[in-house]
Amino acid sequence: MNHDQSARRLLNELAETEVPSGSLNLPARIRIQAAELPIQRQPARRLPHLRLARPALAGVCLLLIFLVGLQLLPGQAPTVSAQEALRRAEQATTFGLSGIRSLHGVMETVAPGSATVVREEVWVDLASASLRRAIIWPATDQMEAEVQTDLTNGVDAWRWSTPLSQPATILYDGISRINPDEVEEGLYIVPHPAQSLDTPDEPAAGLCAQPGDELALVGEATVLDRATLVIECRIGAAGVSPGTRLKLWIDKQLFVVLNYQHYDATGELFIESRFTQFEVDAPIPAERFILTPPPNVPIKDERSGAGS
Repeated sequence: MNHDQSARRLLNELAETEVPSGSLNLPARIRIQAAELPIQRQPARRLPHLRLARPALAGVCLLLIFLVGLQLLPGQAPTVSAQEALRRAEQATTFGLSGIRSLHGVMETVAPGSATVVREEVWVDLASASLRRAIIWPATDQMEAEVQTDLTNGVDAWRWSTPLSQPATILYDGISRINPDEVEEGLYIVPHPAQSLDTPDEPAAGLCAQPGDELALVGEATVLDRATLVIECRIGAAGVSPGTRLKLWIDKQLFVVLNYQHYDATGELFIESRFTQFEVDAPIPAERFILTPPPNVPIKDERSGAGS
């Protein structure tokens, strides 16, 4: 949305300028905590090939799934390598899931020792190509808590924000009509705001594939009644940052990351992003995907190529 400059400055205190694919931006207090911890690797620019919210890339994802025979039926539990499981998780998008009709999930990101929680809720109906995503931004000294909602229904998409305490009040002068490809479809969780896990010079290498990184499948576990593969990645050469590691619980059917933990160089849990609810094929009311603006709220056409 075209917010005024003061609103943009305030929002930037809550969010990174660029949103990693399928991840939650972290509020300022968490980013400040991140800055105070030792960083072993400089941030790398998010690469276009990892931004899976675009339909063209989603199509590529589906083609890759077809080529490697990954269209799973419910109940299948393949055994794959850690690298393959992680590769599939990176490619998971809401409309790229197979073998299911709908999905509802609630995801939370938190830094231990902080009361700040960023919460995201998503509803997906694959048959109608409908998606609703709501992100609850915590309050700061300058702003009260806000809810940003993105809604896609077929070829139509909208975005708006409301105060958490006043869901019928639309902020920033109304509702924005946007292009559907502007709505984030990613489900992959990489919430760390200060350390890139991508390889800019070798994009094919993917996540956790830089020199010294060690990736391993350490077991299986049940998360929210879902069978998962437990993947661990130790970051950097041995002896340099022996405690720095990632741990991910990846759904064995859908290859969605259900839980993500980042441990710092001291071995302490630095940040965690996890689904607290994850429901497959649960009924979702059709009204969830219908735009019902309050009376007298304008809808601004902000699609690319649309008139002002």
